[in-house]
Amino acid sequence: MEATAGSTILLGAKLGVESGVARKLRAAGAIILGKTNLSEFSGLRTPKGIGGWSPRGGLIIGAYCENMKTSGSSKRDGSITSPAGREAVIGSKSTVGLVPIEGTIPVSITQDSAGLSRQNC
Repeated sequence: MEATAGSTILLGAKLGVESGVARKLRAAGAIILGKTNLSEFSGLRTPKGIGGWSPRGGLIIGAYCENMKTSGSSKRDGSITSPAGREAVIGSKSTVGLVPIEGTIPVSITQDSAGLSRQNC
């Protein structure tokens, strides 16, 4: 899959390795349907963005889809827990380094981590 960090400048870019999260999910039998949206470089370059997340798309909308009860994201400073808290879904951020972030485009390798959001069902 493409890895653009939400930037049009990276359209068509592919990382040389599948993300650690995707690899573990596939090994457990998961079928990955797609990727979530992201504001450009986690919103770091947009003065109008709030923390780089969208309460109307991507990570949170996935948790509301009937056929997709869980969705995942990477997080440095609120990209999982902030929208989850506002949109009535469960958000969980893993400990930095516990879930591999290779195959992603992190803002900070010492702060980014993977996590998920899920319906409360």
